[in-house]
Amino acid sequence: MYNNTCLQGIYIGNCYSLTHFARSHLPPTLKRLTIWDCKSMRNLVEDDDNDTNNNSTCSSGITSLLEELNVRNCPSLESLTLSGELPATLRVLQIDYCPKLELVAKSFHHNSFLTNNTISNCENLQLLNGGDQLLLLTSLQHLEIRNCPSILSFPKEGFPTNLTTLEIADIKITQALFDWGLDKFTSLNRLEIGGCQNLVSFPEMTLPASLTSLRISKFSNLECLSSEGLRKLTSLKDLSIFDCQKLTCFLEDGLPPSLLELNITYCQKLMSLPKNGLPPSLQKLVILVCHLLEERCKKDQRGEWRKIADIPCVRINNKNIYEIETEE
Repeated sequence: MYNNTCLQGIYIGNCYSLTHFARSHLPPTLKRLTIWDCKSMRNLVEDDDNDTNNNSTCSSGITSLLEELNVRNCPSLESLTLSGELPATLRVLQIDYCPKLELVAKSFHHNSFLTNNTISNCENLQLLNGGDQLLLLTSLQHLEIRNCPSILSFPKEGFPTNLTTLEIADIKITQALFDWGLDKFTSLNRLEIGGCQNLVSFPEMTLPASLTSLRISKFSNLECLSSEGLRKLTSLKDLSIFDCQKLTCFLEDGLPPSLLELNITYCQKLMSLPKNGLPPSLQKLVILVCHLLEERCKKDQRGEWRKIADIPCVRINNKNIYEIETEE
């Protein structure tokens, strides 16, 4: 492959015998590298006898032009690069289901172009030796971390405040974010947070006024949604509530006047929508596996029916509400 001066993308999957790439065999023009289901891969790149005079690779051991690196379901993978540094040209990094991986990078000093960092289902990942180096990612816009229970600590200085999308489903990071202050993300448009066990009411903190999309999930002790905190989100268009098993109510003052879509899923104790009704702006309401609320939204149950009757699209358990009434 090295002699191919036009090759820009490599995609390899289900190659169970592959243990690594020889550093000198990667094409110098490579920009996209995707690896999935390579069960035996232990190191992404290793030296071989031909590497001594190879000037086309950077200190990471990967070609110096690489912009996208995607690694998925490589259960034996222990390291991404030889030096512990990522290519300086990298823009997108996505890692999923690599349970033996402990470190993404020792340093982010040279990664000012990185815009998208997605890491999920890496049970031994400790993220970084020096967590505050995340602040060096000055171009980072999308950060997603899910199901990485071994992450040691939250960076003392927090995450880069220029993020536009933040998706966190890890109890340690979620609580640390609340303590640090979500309102510091002044450019944040989409926020998804999950796994918090302490909150009874949400939000108890100030959220970024710039939010257009908010999703909360698996808040195991959440009992009510605070209308005061939500109504301040005057740009919010989309609100999703997922798997909050103790949620029983919305506080009466309701939801943001800008809201267009509301999704409620797996909230078994929720019995009613906001007392003062839903915002007139709402165009779509989705209710899924919320048995008490479903019953109260039927046409003969006047209170909740009156709140939803004028919404253009209402779906309950994947059926349009008018289809349900016809069937009955």
